[in-house]
Amino acid sequence: MVPFYLSVAVPAPLPRVFDYSPLAGHDIQHYQLGQRVNVPFGGRHLCGVILDIHHEPSIEASKVKPIVELIDSKPLLSSELLRLGRWISQYYHQPIGEVFALFWPVLLRKG
Repeated sequence: MVPFYLSVAVPAPLPRVFDYSPLAGHDIQHYQLGQRVNVPFGGRHLCGVILDIHHEPSIEASKVKPIVELIDSKPLLSSELLRLGRWISQYYHQPIGEVFALFWPVLLRKG
């Protein structure tokens, strides 16, 4: 099986996404852009959104951490909303994870 990685936007004041590996036993068909995932981040777990699925990590593969949980079975954000969120982040120079966190009510932000 070819390894793949998930680029996840987390609600943090950082202008980038972070690469994570999938859950053990999951293949690429389990993941879609716009799904929420729980990920380890700075000693805690955050609810982020998958923005890309790719085969080359942006950092050394041995440093990539796995996600903790795949929250959604289907994406909560459509491709149009993903494009809108990216545009908002670029146009207003806002961290992409914080932009996408505003797309959901509080209970969905917490996972």
